[in-house]
Amino acid sequence: MNIAILLVWLAACAVQDVQQKRISNWLTFGGIAFALIYLLLRAESLLGYTPVEALIAVAFAVLLSLPGYMLNKLGAADVKLLVFIGLSSNSQMLLMTIAIAGICFIAWASSANKIWPTLGSSTQKRLKYLKPHSKTAYPYGLFLFGGFLTSFILTKTF
Repeated sequence: MNIAILLVWLAACAVQDVQQKRISNWLTFGGIAFALIYLLLRAESLLGYTPVEALIAVAFAVLLSLPGYMLNKLGAADVKLLVFIGLSSNSQMLLMTIAIAGICFIAWASSANKIWPTLGSSTQKRLKYLKPHSKTAYPYGLFLFGGFLTSFILTKTF
């Protein structure tokens, strides 16, 4: 059941990021607060990992995302999404999420020119921030959602 909560929350963040190129602080801080309260009350993360494992994942999330934020390569919401993923899981899942999100990003960046023209105009309008050769960076929340979903499936399958 907790995975459903995580996926719905991350999907909401991804949709908001794709459509508005921003993620509300209510959504990001709300998710972090929920994951932290759950961790403190239940003595386990949303996916059942120990508090120590979750806090190590949070440390990795901050260490790996803060330089990107300081160099304006990642938005503040992306940092908060990674902190939430860390609080909800462990370092293995966090690192897999980051790696797979990067692969998803590269896959989109390299294939967007071919895919974009096949999308209908209403879809293009809703996904305008994914347009190839946009002046702004692609919304990374979508790729983090894909990375988390894939890493969860791989972790629970193998």
